[in-house]
Amino acid sequence: MTSVITLGNLTIDRERFDVWIADRRIELTFVEFELLYQLARHTERVMPRSRLIQAVWNEPSSGEDQKLTVHMSRLRKKLRGSDPWRIETVTKRGYALVSVPTGHQPGGPQPQPPPIGLARGAKHMAS
Repeated sequence: MTSVITLGNLTIDRERFDVWIADRRIELTFVEFELLYQLARHTERVMPRSRLIQAVWNEPSSGEDQKLTVHMSRLRKKLRGSDPWRIETVTKRGYALVSVPTGHQPGGPQPQPPPIGLARGAKHMAS
């Protein structure tokens, strides 16, 4: 298994604990790195909150788990510019690292990808 994942201009090197957006190194905490790595291993697939909590904190989910929400928010801010990828919240299910359609204009209306779910045929990981 390779230790480097490249998605568009986003590069994640698990061995070196490095994340790059184009030629800019992004500083992530251990938790942010692990969350990103888990999502990047399963692009375009919903990662249930419970599975992310188990993978990163090695503990069962307690239901609300605000810590995951807070870390995801911080990670999203740090990943701005990681074209064409973004972290999408899938309500009541989890998170997914999805590819944003190309051709959107910065500052203008952006096309919205169809929501992730069974209707669009996305793969779903059971918790």
